Amino acid sequence: MSSEAIRKITVTISFAGTGAGSNPKGYLRLGMAGREFVVRHMAEQEFDKNGGTYTFTLGEDHSVQDHVSNDPQNPQTYVRSLDLFPNYIRYDTPSGDDLIVEAVRAVVSGTSYDYEFNALVGTDPKGSKVRLGRSQGQVLHLSQHQVP
Repeated sequence: MSSEAIRKITVTISFAGTGAGSNPKGYLRLGMAGREFVVRHMAEQEFDKNGGTYTFTLGEDHSVQDHVSNDPQNPQTYVRSLDLFPNYIRYDTPSGDDLIVEAVRAVVSGTSYDYEFNALVGTDPKGSKVRLGRSQGQVLHLSQHQVP
């Protein structure tokens, strides 16, 4: 990995819904390049209990709440750190609400190249799902893939 600066991180997450009858009220966090970021849309307070696909952008062209604190350029993070630290999503919830994750794709845009990280993408033709919550684990690690 190079010492190029990270300009932005775009993460797309597909959910199958929740493990409860209400909208989950936790925080989804993205760990990358040695930092942990909160990923919540500026106008969005909760995830839909029926699931859906959400895309969050940190850094340039941001779409998250508290974008200054959740900016990989403040302080500046570097592509070389992607190999040094775990890359993951984590669901932090004060309640018993769960999120059922179907797929995660994170694209890290450096100054010269893009780097892709995935979880549950193309792993099982029947469709894998992971439940995140207080009673069964809150972290799903991402693996790196080459960008064509």
